[in-house]
Amino acid sequence: MKVLDTTQFKVIDVSQKITPVKGEIAPDDYVRLVLEEALVWPLRTYGSYVDDTVYQVVKMKTHVKTHIESPFHLDGKGKPLSAFSPETFFGRAVFFYFDVEPDTVITREMIEKADNGRLKGNDIAVVRTSWTNYSKGNKPEIKRDGAEYFLSKGIKMFGQDESLSIFEGGPESTHDILLKNDIPLLEMLCNLDKLTQDVSFIIAIPGLMKVEGIDSSTVQAVVIEGLEVI
Repeated sequence: MKVLDTTQFKVIDVSQKITPVKGEIAPDDYVRLVLEEALVWPLRTYGSYVDDTVYQVVKMKTHVKTHIESPFHLDGKGKPLSAFSPETFFGRAVFFYFDVEPDTVITREMIEKADNGRLKGNDIAVVRTSWTNYSKGNKPEIKRDGAEYFLSKGIKMFGQDESLSIFEGGPESTHDILLKNDIPLLEMLCNLDKLTQDVSFIIAIPGLMKVEGIDSSTVQAVVIEGLEVI
C-alpha cells in the first residue's frame, strides 16, 4: 500500500465559474449565451413535499463553461459520456505551452519537440498558448497532423483553454478527429498559467456523467501538484 502525504499537495482549480442568467432571456441573448457556452436559466427553488427543506431545478445547455464533450456530440451516434469509465477523466497530465504569434499553426513537429518524450500513453494532454483576448489576430490552431500526433501517443483525453483553436477544417479539424477516435475533449479550462509542473495529475470527472446518453457535461477540474507522476 502506498502512502500519500496530502499536506504536500497543492490543488489548482482550472475550471470556470458558472453564473445563471438573471430574469428572462431575450432572443438575442439566447443566441449569444449558446455561442459563449454560458446558457444557464435562472435557478428555480421549490419547497419539499415532505419537510422544510428546499430543492432546486437547473435548466442549462450541456456545454457550459469548463466542460467535457463526448463523441456523441459530433453526430448523435458516437459514445456518450455515460459510456466511458471514470478512469478516463483523471490521471497523469502532460501540459503544453506554446509561446507563438496569433494565427500560428502549431504543427506536429512543434508538438513533438514540446513533448520531449513526456507522453507515455494513457495520459491526458492539455494545451495552452500565449494568445489572449488582447492579441491582434486569431487564436493559434492545431490541425490534423497535430491531432494525429496526440493519437499516436495514446492519449485518453485532450484538454485546452480558450487560447487555442481546434475547430478549423470541419470533419478534418482536430476537434472532430479526436472525437471520432473516442477521445473526450476537456474544453474552456482556465488558470493554466498558474501551474508550475509540466507533468502532474488532473481530475475532471463530469458532473452529469451518470446521465445516460448525455453528450457533454460541465465539470469541476482541478490539477494536483506536489506529486512526482511517473
